[in-house]
Amino acid sequence: MNLLFNMYLDSMTNIVLTIASILVLVIAIAILIFLINKKKKSEKSLLNQNNYTPNDVYLALGGKDNVVSHSINGSRLTLVLKDYKKVDRDALTKFGVERVLSMSNKYILVGEHLDKINEKLD
Repeated sequence: MNLLFNMYLDSMTNIVLTIASILVLVIAIAILIFLINKKKKSEKSLLNQNNYTPNDVYLALGGKDNVVSHSINGSRLTLVLKDYKKVDRDALTKFGVERVLSMSNKYILVGEHLDKINEKLD
């Protein structure tokens, strides 16, 4: 009887240790995800500090004379440009542009804080 009780106790200990290990692993993953998201938010806040000049924006769009018109509607900045090949998409991402949609006569930038870019273009 004593042997059966010890075997039962050993199996319960293994189950408890397994559950505890899984719980610690889940908590560690949750903390890691939290830290990664916090770092991404801090990087985005750097974009929102408005540390770029109008000239930086115009250079990313191919120069001041390349921009024919611009208008903003929520999270979309619509541009009409003379030459769409001059646009530096990588530079636009530094200003908070998340996506670029290219149409026949329009260039649409999508992002959260494009109103700052629009202000620089005025």
